[in-house]
Amino acid sequence: MSESEEEEALPDDHQTCAKGDVLLCLLYWDIEQGILEKVKNVIKFSSDENIPLILASDFNVHSESWGSTVSNPRGNIMEDIIVENNLAILNKGCKPTFGNRRC
Repeated sequence: MSESEEEEALPDDHQTCAKGDVLLCLLYWDIEQGILEKVKNVIKFSSDENIPLILASDFNVHSESWGSTVSNPRGNIMEDIIVENNLAILNKGCKPTFGNRRC
């Protein structure tokens, strides 16, 4: 795959990816943005290139699977993506990862 094809295969906003022995992709998606196709593109790229993937992200999703007290529709979508692609959740414990004065 050429460098320009690689750039097209990976999401282009709010992300940093580094390819080597593994594909390390750090992603952030605002609560108002869709996530499904962009995440699938990263996973497909990793699979097609046979490169192990580490996907670290703030998806702004809630799921009891990773310690939230409730699940939301975006969390359900991420749960499906995780199961469909045989991914693993590596969170430690169930402490929230975000907090501010609004909380």
